[in-house]
Amino acid sequence: MATATAFKLTLHALQKLTPLKELDQKSLLQLTQQSKLIECPAGKQLQIEGDSQHHLLFLLDGEVLLNETNKKQTYLVSNTAAANHALASNPPRQLSLTTLSDIHLIDINKPLLEKIQRQEPAPPPLETIGADTTLSGQADEIPDNPLFQALFQQYLNGQLETPSLPALAIRISNAVNNPTISLEQIAKLIQADPAITGHLLEIANSVLNRGNVQVSSCLDAITRMGLNFTRDLVTSLAMRRLFKTKSAPLKKRMVALWHHSTQVAALSAVIAKQVPNLDPNRALLAGLTHDVGCLAIFAFADANPELATKSAHLDHCLEKLRAPLGAMVLKKWNFDDDLIEVALESEQWQRDSQKSADYCDIVLVAQLHSYIGTSEMGKHPRLIDLPAFQKLSLGTLAPKKSLEMLNIAESELNQMKRLLNGN
Repeated sequence: MATATAFKLTLHALQKLTPLKELDQKSLLQLTQQSKLIECPAGKQLQIEGDSQHHLLFLLDGEVLLNETNKKQTYLVSNTAAANHALASNPPRQLSLTTLSDIHLIDINKPLLEKIQRQEPAPPPLETIGADTTLSGQADEIPDNPLFQALFQQYLNGQLETPSLPALAIRISNAVNNPTISLEQIAKLIQADPAITGHLLEIANSVLNRGNVQVSSCLDAITRMGLNFTRDLVTSLAMRRLFKTKSAPLKKRMVALWHHSTQVAALSAVIAKQVPNLDPNRALLAGLTHDVGCLAIFAFADANPELATKSAHLDHCLEKLRAPLGAMVLKKWNFDDDLIEVALESEQWQRDSQKSADYCDIVLVAQLHSYIGTSEMGKHPRLIDLPAFQKLSLGTLAPKKSLEMLNIAESELNQMKRLLNGN
């Protein structure tokens, strides 16, 4: 008797579906993050409503009999041209579905799909899992990338282990969410870590939060900065302890990532001070965590060194996977949606949310400022061409004036970088 094999969702399967085949890998990853895989055994009946505003349903695996309201019956099997289109997609249509075998469906988040389609021009369909699209739009094939394939497969199957927070961050998060625990008790928890406590006091007395009186206790720092910000800041500062590896090449990359993150965080905080209705403290967190998805990739590469033998393969993973993995990590850490959005969209240079300036706009502009004077400048668009730059109050200034503003705030920038790096 044959044994049924476990179903695995693959990028190749998604690239067959209309209109998903029009999306690039990064967009597909973003879409699968908020889609749902449905499993149903043989011999069952499901009711499906057409013209849904929120869902698109596709048959990925198995055989079904579609019973439509006009009494028409259609036999449908996966991996055929008919199965590459959404079920019950034409309005107004209702049908029942009888499973003739064990089946797997995917429920696609339709509003998110439409948002992705509006933001980006449709690229040519990718033929292989190793295809890579450069910033210039020209295909740069990496025919065999075992690191990407293994990492992506674990991500799709929900098996990818994300970095776990240090114990202190977990304890503080749990305490903040417990209404029976007082501010005094939370302060005592934080004080168990002198290094984190020192950082909190310095940031509470920094240019971002400076009041008339200098705070000297952890409790006073929490009171000045707010409980939720303190929780997120402890998490972000503790994140530095995750930047550990025995691999020399990975260690070099981790040091560079932390330097970039702190640079962007400091710039984000200073820029946010010039923008109405945005909190410099929150901008600091947004900058510090915008590339947290890289940590998940580094951790996977560190645990699977036999797959991470080529630098180009790791670069490919970072480009394609950092955004969805960053969102996954921050969701696991219970960060708010606005910071999760920053992790998802902070590399989308032409992003325009069609609303007032937000923290993702701040981080986009901060990143371009961080590249000034480096080799990265030529790889990215001009500051003035960013919708984000135009939306900020900085957008009324020329880029030269924006730089002058940051030069004036140089002491603030240096202080924030020093605090974040523990110097």
